[in-house]
Amino acid sequence: MKDIADRIQERMQVTGIKQADIQRATGAGKATISGWVKGSTKPSSEYLTPLASVLKCNTNWLLTGQGNPSDQVISSAGIANIEAIPQKIRKAPVLNWVQAGEFTDIYENGYDEYEYFYDDGYGLQVYWLHIRGDSMEPQFFEGDKILVDAERQANAGDYVIAMVDHESQATFKRFKPCGYDEKLGREYCQLVPLNEFYPIIDSRAVHINIIGVVVKHERKLI
Repeated sequence: MKDIADRIQERMQVTGIKQADIQRATGAGKATISGWVKGSTKPSSEYLTPLASVLKCNTNWLLTGQGNPSDQVISSAGIANIEAIPQKIRKAPVLNWVQAGEFTDIYENGYDEYEYFYDDGYGLQVYWLHIRGDSMEPQFFEGDKILVDAERQANAGDYVIAMVDHESQATFKRFKPCGYDEKLGREYCQLVPLNEFYPIIDSRAVHINIIGVVVKHERKLI
């Protein structure tokens, strides 16, 4: 799977741009730029616009690989009744499914990989996961990427990340609150797979702990 370093290298080849050109355009140090190209580090938000400019591509493609490098960002200048809304670029760690179950703080050290995203009012504690298996097909496929907000309260119909009983890995399902169970004397819920060949998980039978709500879904088309 291509990352931002691959896209930087691709644009350098296409445009003939050298690392020295990137240094002049961004003001970043030689070692910093070398890290971007090799993939050992990723450019912070302050460098993204000049970096995309010198590589003759747009920042969205540079960050995510979505769309085409030459796609133009639509400007609202001169268009009545449209206000430009600046978007804040953030990064979040890419976790595996065991780490997701143990996740407590985005600011902890030790995460090997981070990916950027455009903030849309998400909480501070967010992380990426890659979909595994086919229990959430046909909406989500293996290899798709989801952004999880660990601070968001789950509502009916939300796609959630949850821990079930003593499982070591988190699970990804759709959240269905089911109301009050008179026999148990408490409310209960279900975790529903989209693939009908997988069982529904019911909190009357096992303990369920919702640990995050999916707020963004990305899929590579190629």
